[in-house]
Amino acid sequence: MRNQRTIASEVELEGHGLFTGKPVVVRLRPGGPHTGIWFVRTDQSPPARVAARIENVSKRARRTALRNGTAAIETVEHCLSACAGLGIDNLQIELNADELPSGDGSCLPFTKSLREAGITEQEAPREPCVIREVLRVVDGDSELIAVPPLDPKSETLEVSYELDYGRDNPIGHQAYRVTVTSENYEANLAPARTFVLAEEAEELRAAGLGLHLTYDDILVFGKDGVIDNQLRFPDECARHKILDLLGDLALLGQPIVGRIFARKSGHALNHTLVRSLREREDAARQASALTGPPEIDIRRLQRILPHRYPFLMIDR
Repeated sequence: MRNQRTIASEVELEGHGLFTGKPVVVRLRPGGPHTGIWFVRTDQSPPARVAARIENVSKRARRTALRNGTAAIETVEHCLSACAGLGIDNLQIELNADELPSGDGSCLPFTKSLREAGITEQEAPREPCVIREVLRVVDGDSELIAVPPLDPKSETLEVSYELDYGRDNPIGHQAYRVTVTSENYEANLAPARTFVLAEEAEELRAAGLGLHLTYDDILVFGKDGVIDNQLRFPDECARHKILDLLGDLALLGQPIVGRIFARKSGHALNHTLVRSLREREDAARQASALTGPPEIDIRRLQRILPHRYPFLMIDR
């Protein structure tokens, strides 16, 4: 496993919050080894710090938010996803409002800024969370299943996502599978944008959210497909779901090694999986010794996983 990473220099980006529409300036600063990722509200006095950790998650609809006392940070998933995709472990994210900028609804503004700052390795090893046993969380017909890597020497995370809005819905059924590397992330996940159905967009507007957004800012699906915009990928919605999932998984505070199979999961279920992984990691650290990873029981996994693509590829 390679060493930890941060950025080589400071970089700034600005925009408007996805839900609030508030203008915001974000400054990304290098973080020291073992410090993790922190958000800093510079508009508060004194500046309030909030760690990007699962214990700081604040319940919100359709997004991931963090809170530490009175300091709230809204819609953190895209920024954290970019960090996870590029393998950044330590970073300080300063912002002068309560919500991060949405850009075009993808992670490109963050990946471009991080690349502009430069990515540098630090003199400290990464400490990954290696999935050693099957872990499944379910909510209705949504589920997430974490399983060990096929190769015990693997250092990567593989994610499969199945999204199904139904045959008569313009989004329909989509599935996507990816091994998360920096190259794969930047080419195949970072450009995938936030999406909503037209009726959902109207509900958000009626609630006073996203009033500044246009069809150029997010993908809005009407009955005949995307309205006044073009898809970047035929399965862009499924890819964006993986993008969001990676941002939520970053709240574990460790890179994950293994495989995750997702079906119709959203932020709330993603958080449940991270909490379960955190509990297992904490228990493993308290154990007196580990005898090594258990053998993978393929037949047991096949009984748990749905028998359809991409889940059928589990033993390939």
